[in-house]
Amino acid sequence: MQAEFAKFNANRSLDGIKGMRRSKRYLERLEALKLANNPVELVQEQNETEPMIQTDLLIAEWATKQLEAENLPTDLMELLRSIQACDTRKAMDMVNKRMTLWSKPLPANDTRDGERRREPPPSLSKRMMKVWERRQHYRRVQQLFKRSRTLAADECLAGTWKDSVSGVPAEELKSYWCGNFDAPVKEDLRPAPRGHTNNSLVEPFSADEVKRILADSTPTAPGLDGIKLADLRRQSPLYLATMFNAILQSGTVPDGFCKSRTVLIPKVTTPKGPKDYRPISITSAVCRLFHKGLSARYLKNNPMCAAQRAFRDVDDSYKYLGLHISGHGFEYRVADKLDEMLKNLKAAPLKPQQRFYILRNHAIPKIMHQLVLSPQTSCRLKAIDAKIRGAVRSWFTLPHDTTIGYFYAGYQDGGLGISCLRNLIPCLQVSRFENLKTVDEPDIQAVLKSPHMKAFICKARRLCKIQGSLLLSKEDIAKHWRMRLYDSRDGDGLSNINETPVANDWVVDGTTLLPGSKFIQAIKVRGNLIATGERMTRGRGPPPRCPEGCNATDSLGHILQSCSRSHDIRCKRHDMLRTKLSKMLREQGHYVFEEHTFATNVGK
Repeated sequence: MQAEFAKFNANRSLDGIKGMRRSKRYLERLEALKLANNPVELVQEQNETEPMIQTDLLIAEWATKQLEAENLPTDLMELLRSIQACDTRKAMDMVNKRMTLWSKPLPANDTRDGERRREPPPSLSKRMMKVWERRQHYRRVQQLFKRSRTLAADECLAGTWKDSVSGVPAEELKSYWCGNFDAPVKEDLRPAPRGHTNNSLVEPFSADEVKRILADSTPTAPGLDGIKLADLRRQSPLYLATMFNAILQSGTVPDGFCKSRTVLIPKVTTPKGPKDYRPISITSAVCRLFHKGLSARYLKNNPMCAAQRAFRDVDDSYKYLGLHISGHGFEYRVADKLDEMLKNLKAAPLKPQQRFYILRNHAIPKIMHQLVLSPQTSCRLKAIDAKIRGAVRSWFTLPHDTTIGYFYAGYQDGGLGISCLRNLIPCLQVSRFENLKTVDEPDIQAVLKSPHMKAFICKARRLCKIQGSLLLSKEDIAKHWRMRLYDSRDGDGLSNINETPVANDWVVDGTTLLPGSKFIQAIKVRGNLIATGERMTRGRGPPPRCPEGCNATDSLGHILQSCSRSHDIRCKRHDMLRTKLSKMLREQGHYVFEEHTFATNVGK
């Protein structure tokens, strides 16, 4: 029998064929060769078995080449030797052990509030009932913001944060869906079509191929084993490629690939029954990475129909432009959409820094597309900017004379980092048309040369000119507003703040570590917006002196650095930092000398 195998494996010796005897596939092929009484069936089985053996030998040869490398880990060398000897049972045991070693317990499942809905205490007044409901909504929105900021932003901007609570009990959901999952599966009696065999799907994976798959993957929810994409990126690509090749050689899948966790995703805003949910099964991240590699190979060698939408990347040609066009031309609905989002954002149970985060990262980007693709005027863009500034000013209780540069300068330059649409939209329009000029399409070039498009581009270029300067890039806009901030009286002390970029991230990262009131005070201190004597009398005469008799101007810099009113707070901050640094250094094994406090006749 081994001689029969060797007939169509000229590149492998008879002893090499003997090494395959312990594999499961060897036994299956042995049964196929025993069908000597039926030559037609024997030939058919040989034709189907031959490419399978060739694939196994290619993978074994790949393992042999990898073993020539130096300084390989012991477990990787053992796995490669098992693949080299075609010992698929041992190789799959090692793959299962490795996946078990990588696995970790999942965090506590954050079920929706509706599935474990809290009942209000009895005998509450109408006023206290509203307070209780407001607290429940605040608790849920904060949990959602912590779990997924994108989902929280979508609900808050759409105003559905009140209606998204499900009233379906968990017991009812479990009873309904377990009955569906446990129901017998109907057998598919349709004959399976057979076509040309394409062995490119089962060729050995390389480390470079696994690197590309990891780079193209996006972080998603972990499976039942708790393995995340970040965990796989910390592993050796060669080890992952070896695991995938062991799976291809054995023709079986690891135990972890057969286990998944199922979550129920609402199909409607307010689910009222189990049928309003869609079950989604989440498999192991290793399984999804393996399938992504197979999918890329399949699409490369088997182009899909242009009408196929699922299981493929869709280009921009399928996207809806998002523009409202009637018989009268463009309908400008951006202002109404922005008003609705700002209204819903104000009513949502959020902290000021969370509202600001959603505004910068979600609300403003939602209107950018329509603004860029439709003709604009300076007055319309200024009106939209004024609405955004008004919302931020009310959330942070900023004074009415706050310099505009503080709103639009980059957060690392000392500002709040809000996009000034009056400058940004024309810049993006000009950039888009400049990119279209490089497209080698006669139809596009003809459109760009039309009188209408020439007028459109000229108008966008005119809007890019601000105070005699032509702002044609985001860098030019950032520099313009940075200088506007530093030239103002409140921002002249921020010129060196960009030397420590990390110290400015708290402004825009939506941190929940600070209470809302503390965050607002920090924003005011940062922008020199505290109501000091020097600021309150600005433009109305000489500034007053410090009321504590410090013989200095009552300014914010004096209060923060040298005034007797803040002496105890400054010393407390100094002592707190000293103690924290000393503790950190001692934990690292250093011997630390701390300053001593001496009691004198005038105090400590």
